[in-house]
Amino acid sequence: MSDLLTRLQAAGRSFEWVQVHTLCREYVGQLATADTEPVDWKPILRFLREHRRDDDAAMVADAVLACGVDDPLAARTLAQTLVDRGSPATARLLFDGLAQQATPGGYDWSEAKGGVARCTKDLFLATRSGPRRARYLADAYAAYRRVYDADPQLNYWHGINAAAMAARAAREGIALPGLDDGLDGGGAEAESRRLAEGIDQTLARLRPEPWIPPTQIEVDVALGRDAQALSRLEVLVADEDQTAFQLEALLRQLIQVWQLDVDSPPGTDLLPLLRAGVLRRTGGDVQLHPQELALDRVGSPAEDDPRLEKIFGRDRYVSLPWYRLGLLRCRAVARIELPLAGGQGTGFLIRAGDLGLAHDGPVVLTNAHVVPGVAHPDEAQVAFHALTEDGVATVFGIQQVLWTSPPERLDCTVLLLDGVPEGVEPVPVAPRVPTVGGRTPQRAYVIGHPQGVEVPQFSLQDNEILDHDDTLVHYRSPTEPGSSGSPVFDNQWRLIALHHAGDERMRKLHGSTGFYQANEGIRLSAIVAGIAADAGGAAGGGAAQRGGVQRGARRPSR
Repeated sequence: MSDLLTRLQAAGRSFEWVQVHTLCREYVGQLATADTEPVDWKPILRFLREHRRDDDAAMVADAVLACGVDDPLAARTLAQTLVDRGSPATARLLFDGLAQQATPGGYDWSEAKGGVARCTKDLFLATRSGPRRARYLADAYAAYRRVYDADPQLNYWHGINAAAMAARAAREGIALPGLDDGLDGGGAEAESRRLAEGIDQTLARLRPEPWIPPTQIEVDVALGRDAQALSRLEVLVADEDQTAFQLEALLRQLIQVWQLDVDSPPGTDLLPLLRAGVLRRTGGDVQLHPQELALDRVGSPAEDDPRLEKIFGRDRYVSLPWYRLGLLRCRAVARIELPLAGGQGTGFLIRAGDLGLAHDGPVVLTNAHVVPGVAHPDEAQVAFHALTEDGVATVFGIQQVLWTSPPERLDCTVLLLDGVPEGVEPVPVAPRVPTVGGRTPQRAYVIGHPQGVEVPQFSLQDNEILDHDDTLVHYRSPTEPGSSGSPVFDNQWRLIALHHAGDERMRKLHGSTGFYQANEGIRLSAIVAGIAADAGGAAGGGAAQRGGVQRGARRPSR
């Protein structure tokens, strides 16, 4: 085992994803100066994929290909990360090329063709044009079915995907070529069941391997065996050999294609349990889907619900109302975008009065190194991506910069938009930052758009508050580029800070010697004091109070 892989595995066990990223960058730098092809890249890529580190996997795969490595695995990994990051059309081109180079019927051919089908499925899910959606669905079904028919025993995962697409066609009344389904989709529904029953029989004869249990659960869902699906899932989540990648793939399939949700069975039981498995393996990085954030699904966080789910982390239980309140907070979070460059950071709705501003209504708070740092107010737009089930963004322009403090001080900008989203509650402000140093660790919850992803993501584990002073809060909650400007909440989903930076060697507070790995936010009380000190918060100010941020080597997390 290479020294790099050993260090990556050690960092992964403690969820030190910043360290994983640093190690990958060092490895890519080594490959750039290497005179020979690397020999240790396969287990490194496998580690990154298993732990859902898509950006690092794409970076390493690209560097491996640049070294002249001619192996379908490297190109396939790059294509897989592209589709997972939301670029299915580009990824499909890569998979098409790999399929043409492979021997028909062989492993590389079936994996590449499966990749083509996955991309087509994602295009169906993302497209809102009726005719194109129907074409993409039919093409995805046909592509999966073609590979499954080539070898049903080896290509069972292609078969269950074909069954899922047929079931979706039946629900939407979309006709599939070769099936006499008419407008009611009856033929497609019968086809889905036939495929699931055949796969069920095949799996019973196969020797155990990692992808069989997730496929069996999907078969149970297809055949309406809810109790059996839950029983299997309990075993699956407890199996340490099941990776975050495998569990996340099943979760994505159940939500996006089978359209399960937490309001009705079997999603009521399956989805929280499956999320718990992903959280336990990733340190708390939750990836949401627009359907889960629609207001009619979130419901009232205060409603009396007797169900308690062990859904977040290894050391505590949380209630369903607590989870729903977190989902409501996600709706107030927006992506700061440039029309031709995508996401540049994060911002969120807050009441102007909570900042001490003489303005009625909500405003958006973000980092100064985001606006006006990388996104000029005249060019930027603020997009709320989690307000509708289809994920269509609600976009506003910036009417005015009400107040700003530069990155070397409070790194904060308050924006007045040219409109506000309906039905979205601005985030409430906590009366104080939790006291640290007690027997029970205090936790910080960060919601943002890491890596510029469209739907807000939040981190629920490995998130201890380390320390704070009059201006700064330090915490371990995982963040990535794109998280700058994210709200930082206490355990009651009340705002305590504005996230702005992180560093592997963050200098400790209160004049203490030494460093630690930490992320850093600006306390809301410090921002309010800064606004009050700046002539009532006039636009273009920025004079911060005594004790403003001394940035040093801290790294903005945009």
